[in-house]
Amino acid sequence: MTDYMGLSESELRKYIKQNPQDEEAFQHYLTLVRAKPNRVVVATEEQFEAELRIKIGFVNHQATTALGVNSIGSYNPYPECV
Repeated sequence: MTDYMGLSESELRKYIKQNPQDEEAFQHYLTLVRAKPNRVVVATEEQFEAELRIKIGFVNHQATTALGVNSIGSYNPYPECV
């Protein structure tokens, strides 16, 4: 077994691909990945699509709010007065 704790994330990813039987290294990699902000780990295509919709909706909401467009699509030239 390799000292996987000292590997970078990239090196660890390569290691677990080459050593799929090393469950401890894999669990350590998952811990690192899940600890990163804005990273989402999904197991199914449905989960991926749901997370993608959430992210797209959030980005669209931020863009329309910044442009002063309300939820029904009307433009507000003074969004700070809402």
